[in-house]
This record gives sequence, C-alpha cells and structure tokens, in this order.
Amino acid sequence: MPAVINTNLASLFAQNSLNVAQGNLANSVQRLSSGLRINSAADDAAGVSIAQSMAGHIKALDQAALNSQQAINLVQTADTSMSTVQDMLLRMQQLAVEGANGSLSNTQRAAIVTELGQLNTQINSFAQGTTYNDIKV
Repeated sequence: MPAVINTNLASLFAQNSLNVAQGNLANSVQRLSSGLRINSAADDAAGVSIAQSMAGHIKALDQAALNSQQAINLVQTADTSMSTVQDMLLRMQQLAVEGANGSLSNTQRAAIVTELGQLNTQINSFAQGTTYNDIKV
C-alpha cells in the first residue's frame, strides 16, 4: 500500500504569507512606537554608525561646554578677588598720599600706618586664600 501525504499547498502559502505580514507589522509597530528612524543596525547599518559617531561628538561638545563654564567661573572668581585687592591698593595709595601731608599729628599718622598694615594683611590673605574648586587662584 502506497503512503499518501495530504498537503494543502494553498494553505501553506497563505500561512507563510501571514507570517511574513505579521513580521512586517511587528517591525512597523516598533518603528512607530519608538519614534526613531533607525531602531537597529538592520534598519540602516551606515545610519547607525553615523548616529553613534554624532552622539560621541555631541557628548564631547557637551563636556567642552561644561569645561568652558568652569573656566569662566574660575576667571570670575579671580576677577572678583583682584577687584577687591585693587580697591585695597587704591585705599593704600590714598592713605600714603594722606600720610605725606605735613599737617598730620603723630597719632593720625600712626592710625594711617595701622590701617595700611591691616590692608596689607588682608591683601596677603586674599592672595593665599582665594581658591576655586580647591585650585589656588
């Protein structure tokens, strides 16, 4: 007795087409839900490579912007400190000119010398103590 295999060829083709259509549908749903043009290297291998390269450049530029902002902050800290020291030096100059006045008493001159000493101490304190992120400015 011969063996008979009953196959429905049309049904097999329909099932295969259905599987392909379901795969395409799943792919389309994934693309739509992610909102990305490229979800994987299978979508566009060159595009993935370019996107990764651009992402690296963007991260580098973000870090450069952060570094620049920190440098600006450092310079602003130094500028503020130097402005304060400049004000003290101008006051010292004013006191020196005032002290050269021949009509001052010894007590007044002593007060000027005391203030000059205090200003000098403050300037040294600024020079030694001005820091930004533990960096001496």
